[in-house]
Amino acid sequence: KKKKAAAAVVVGSSGPGTDGVDGGGGADGGDDEVERSVREVNSLLGVATIASASNTASAATPVLDTRGLLCVDTRHLNADNEMKRIFGARVVRNERRQEGGRRAGRAIRLAGIISPQASWHHLGRNGLTMDLVERKGNCCVFEMKHDLHYQQTQEQFWQSVESMNPDAIAAVLGRHPYHIDSLLQLSEICKMNEDRRVAADLIERAVYALEGSFHTLFNMATGSNRMDYNKMENRAVFFTLFRHLVMVGLRGCYRTSLEFCKLVLSLDPDNDPLAILLIIDFYALRSSEYKFLMRLADEWEAHHHVSRLPNMAFSCALSKFHASGASGTCKVEAVNERLSAEADKDLQEALLQFPMVLVPLVDRCSVVMDSVVHHPYFATASLKCPDPLERVCKLYIERTHSVWKEPEVLTWLERVALETVANLDKHRKAQKYAKIRNDLYKDTPRNVLRHIFLSELPNVSAFLPPDVGSVMAFDPLPPAKSYADYGRPERRTVMDNAGSSNLLTMFLRSMMPSFDPDAPAPEGGAPAGAAAAVGGVGTNEDNLQTLARVVRQAAQEGHASVADVLQQLYALIHGQGMPAAAPPPGGGDGNDGAGRRDDDEQGGDGMGGFQAGDFLPDDHFEFD
Repeated sequence: KKKKAAAAVVVGSSGPGTDGVDGGGGADGGDDEVERSVREVNSLLGVATIASASNTASAATPVLDTRGLLCVDTRHLNADNEMKRIFGARVVRNERRQEGGRRAGRAIRLAGIISPQASWHHLGRNGLTMDLVERKGNCCVFEMKHDLHYQQTQEQFWQSVESMNPDAIAAVLGRHPYHIDSLLQLSEICKMNEDRRVAADLIERAVYALEGSFHTLFNMATGSNRMDYNKMENRAVFFTLFRHLVMVGLRGCYRTSLEFCKLVLSLDPDNDPLAILLIIDFYALRSSEYKFLMRLADEWEAHHHVSRLPNMAFSCALSKFHASGASGTCKVEAVNERLSAEADKDLQEALLQFPMVLVPLVDRCSVVMDSVVHHPYFATASLKCPDPLERVCKLYIERTHSVWKEPEVLTWLERVALETVANLDKHRKAQKYAKIRNDLYKDTPRNVLRHIFLSELPNVSAFLPPDVGSVMAFDPLPPAKSYADYGRPERRTVMDNAGSSNLLTMFLRSMMPSFDPDAPAPEGGAPAGAAAAVGGVGTNEDNLQTLARVVRQAAQEGHASVADVLQQLYALIHGQGMPAAAPPPGGGDGNDGAGRRDDDEQGGDGMGGFQAGDFLPDDHFEFD
């Protein structure tokens, strides 16, 4: 009887629409077993229990809870699904058929991020894996691992980047088609060549490779996954997902980009290494996710002070304006007057905090607001704006000016701007906000500089400070506390000693057929008995002394031209020895009887008038 009662409780509690059976001791044991199983599953998936959620809500100190806010809807991670909703499934199928068809992989069927193309290589094991490091509360900390084969490929990639040769990077990618950094770097090169289709394809391949290496507990839907950005191996995940969301956003799949923003932000919400907060508001507005943006601003204000960011200040006010129904974009029965009043108040606060946004935003929207833009408070605001703040404001205007072009929005913006100017003398917030701007925006954070570089907005990318230096596409502006499981090899090359050699010495070295500026420098030189020819070249000192004797001998012969010297050097370098001094048919000195050298005998270079002895005297040309 006890067994039957316990079985009835288990069936009743798990069946749909049933409340279970209220029985005796067997029923209580069944409930305990079910609850214990549910708690174990929740601990693995990172889902908080009801008790812990209530404790968090009742705590006096606000705690940053990202599980509910940054939960990812995996149905919107595949851009093809959004394309089908926008254009229809038939149009998308025809496009895929024209591209050569698609094939589905096992890992992709599980998560559905990327639909691989038929022309792609089989993924298999590419040496890239993900390990679970530790559990911190309800969060799981992961890290990427490179096996020995992948490390060797990474070293080859570093060498190809140092050579500044795109063909070398393509060669590495040809041998290892799913090397993440090679895909990122080559995608950037294709984008610079205006080949965005190939660039997007390379990024999709990188996402496809990363997804195949994800840990089984890496559940993107929970928003509880963490990764350390300071580790070199982990940064490829951040950059790949960020570049993919930008590429998808350019295709008009804004909801997909928003979900990827949540995913990237959930990996490191405390530090936000790629400044996702500067772009997530744009995709929330474009995908009409106004409630999400308002919730983000409310819950993260205590920890990130999102109201101090110009994009969040203006976009949150705009989201409330749309959600209230005043713009006509949301289908509501009546305008929410309370929410509309909050939108007016938030926009007025945004204009007081960041008055330098209004004039360039109006100009970018190609509208005329003479009654507002000519007011001194807005007209002269850009003159007092710090450079770091100006970069962020310009980034926001270039990215989101399209959402402000609607007639209802422009009318609302002008009305609130006029009210702000009229009430400017009643409150003294302008002076307070000016002090806050000067205190907060003293320098541009490194994550904002990374964001500007990755934003793919040419007008903003050119606005980077000059002291940034060279930035690599596969790892722009690495953090100061960067570390890795293996180090990048330090190689001394023959060019490392260029500072101790003069320019002529380096020129003579570069004439060697085996010269490689990236080749490791010899520590002890070549063997003493090595030949002077290619493949058996002696030490650098022997080679230079031999070349010096050739040039000195040619200089001592008053009739030798530059072409003669170069011909003799070429013959010596290629192991042919000193060419025999055969007299020309016209005379012993090689002249044509009129005191001129025959240019045809010099290969037609027209340099017979310049004699080596004119600029290479023996007493001024010596090698140490």
